[in-house]
Amino acid sequence: MNDRSDDDLCRKVSLLQKGMVLALGVSIVALVIALCSIFYPPITDHRIAQALSQSSGFHELSTKDKITEASVILRTENVEGDGILVPVIAEILKFEDGTEFYYDVGDEYPGGRRKSGAADFGDGQVVFLRGSTASFVYGASYRGKRVGSLGGMTLEALRGKIVGQGERGPSE
Repeated sequence: MNDRSDDDLCRKVSLLQKGMVLALGVSIVALVIALCSIFYPPITDHRIAQALSQSSGFHELSTKDKITEASVILRTENVEGDGILVPVIAEILKFEDGTEFYYDVGDEYPGGRRKSGAADFGDGQVVFLRGSTASFVYGASYRGKRVGSLGGMTLEALRGKIVGQGERGPSE
């Protein structure tokens, strides 16, 4: 009978230990969630929907509508450094008054790309940003004087459309 009591006691101690380990694990998870909610702003369905709506469908807009919708449009040039193509702002093509945008011509723009094999990233990008605090919504690579994903439009024709100086097409 003494052996049986010892076995029961061992089982109970083992169950108690397992319960304590489980409780400790749940407590750690609860603590991590609590700390994350304190130090990081909550992600709500509203914020997610707002972020998605800002860029959703922008690529489907006509060039004219992209220009109208953008609060900032810039042209970057890819500069090679340590095997990475670093986009440097070469020109600010459009800037709406009252827009918060903290970069200037000559600044590195986020989004460097590591060169790999035969990948061709072009000479740079035309970058469209939207909102009162300008946020990236669309980028179109260019090679030479042509912007491929804008129908092969030239950079000069794009500049003309931005300042309202004509409707020159990609065949110029």
